[in-house]
Amino acid sequence: MGVNYAVEQQADEARDADLVAVLEALSGGDLTRRPAGSDPLSLAVGRLAETLEADRSRDLDCAVHLAIDMNEA
Repeated sequence: MGVNYAVEQQADEARDADLVAVLEALSGGDLTRRPAGSDPLSLAVGRLAETLEADRSRDLDCAVHLAIDMNEA
């Protein structure tokens, strides 16, 4: 188990810290953060962030168009 195990454990801890930071950023409203990893969990969190960001963008577009329509009425 020696050195390789220690290196893998450090990599796992770094990935976990990155994922936690990204999830905390997302929950705080920062939808621009993406995980650095290419493992399945990091990729899934990245897809979730992209979906949330796209939803927010659509919501903002809708609000802008609604405001324009209300001003023109």
